[in-house]
Amino acid sequence: MANAWLRLWHDMPNDPKWRTIARVSGRPIATVMAVYIHLLVSASRNVTRGHIDVTTEDLASALDVTE
Repeated sequence: MANAWLRLWHDMPNDPKWRTIARVSGRPIATVMAVYIHLLVSASRNVTRGHIDVTTEDLASALDVTE
């Protein structure tokens, strides 16, 4: 079976939006980026492309954080 892929942009790790989201949400930048990647993967692999079926509970459990 072939691997399924999705793309990131080269400047993604240093994009200033992560710092803004982290500041507003009160969460570390690493957590913000991890949530984004989880949502991106969910949207990419869903039968209805772009539909996200992950819940906040799923994310909190996967990342070992509180909701």
